[in-house]
Amino acid sequence: MPLPSTAVITFRDVRHGPWNAHAFALTDLVASAFGATTLRVSDPTSPAAMLAARKGKRLDLVRRFPGRSHVSPTVDEVGPVDLLFVVAHDATDLDQLFVTEADWYAPNALKILVLVEVWAEDARRWPQSFQRVLSRFDAVFCTLEEGIDALQSASGVHVEVMAQAVDVLNAPFRVNPHLDVLTIGRRHPAQHQLLEAWAAEHDGWYHYDTLPAGRTADVDLHRKVTATMLAQSAVSVCNFARFDDTERIGSTRGTGTRFFETLASGALIVGDLPTDHMFEDQFGEVAGKADFPLDCGHLGTDAVAELVAMGRDPRVRRSNRAHALGTQDLAHRVRQILGYVGVEVPEAITQRFAALDAQRADLLD
Repeated sequence: MPLPSTAVITFRDVRHGPWNAHAFALTDLVASAFGATTLRVSDPTSPAAMLAARKGKRLDLVRRFPGRSHVSPTVDEVGPVDLLFVVAHDATDLDQLFVTEADWYAPNALKILVLVEVWAEDARRWPQSFQRVLSRFDAVFCTLEEGIDALQSASGVHVEVMAQAVDVLNAPFRVNPHLDVLTIGRRHPAQHQLLEAWAAEHDGWYHYDTLPAGRTADVDLHRKVTATMLAQSAVSVCNFARFDDTERIGSTRGTGTRFFETLASGALIVGDLPTDHMFEDQFGEVAGKADFPLDCGHLGTDAVAELVAMGRDPRVRRSNRAHALGTQDLAHRVRQILGYVGVEVPEAITQRFAALDAQRADLLD
């Protein structure tokens, strides 16, 4: 059966935060598997459109401005499209889709939207951003389950929960890591203090960020470096998502991207762990994880030493990697999406599953 005529929309040219890496990878995989045409979002060129877009108000007027944000090529230039696929990170991306709707909306196409990060507070705060865009799609998925109910209420659209995923197939893996403990991104003061004390006492290697996350020169290169560091680490500190941003997350303890990245690398997951259904579903059977609470003042450095020893165990590392290969590659999410909308899985995805299975078999042999 011939593949459906497919187009994907990418935000690569306008989003430079490292957190976009996996959304770009999912978009690229779909584009490659279907031989899709890529429609690229561009920022506005008019100063007036730029200012108005930043304010996020009256976008119904902004999208009529000359020099507004646009998508190129347009869907009309591409020709008839059977399938349109978009991964948007949050409400900001949705606003840009709204402004550019005339460029990409294909009324006869099956339109699929994947949202990466929407908290309940986001949906309550900006309901119009979600309603006016989600209603234009035939199937909507979100990789953060905490905001699903509020998102559906704000948009009036059914939203499917879909776990996050990474490019496990091509992620580096090391049985014998060089680095002891790695913390990427947000740090909790008590955890950091204990890890520094352990490193000083045990002559350990504790590596952590000293700069806030922001724009990167090359999102893919940043992801490559991050994946390499994770693979070279015995332990990766992973706390529940946005643990220090309670105004946005409320009382929820959600599963963030770092858990999926860490599992793919084989490193031991340690941290104040999530309590949502997604964590139980995706990580409940993972042996290579351990609790390391934010309030860890009662623990001594010996507890950290035990975690590092566990993270250096080849059996733990192989088991973590094997679990990721079997459940958390981008291909697993593509199959879920296509199964939901009733589109046949293309041969390229079938071949990717064969490669995942072969890697997994080698690890467990």
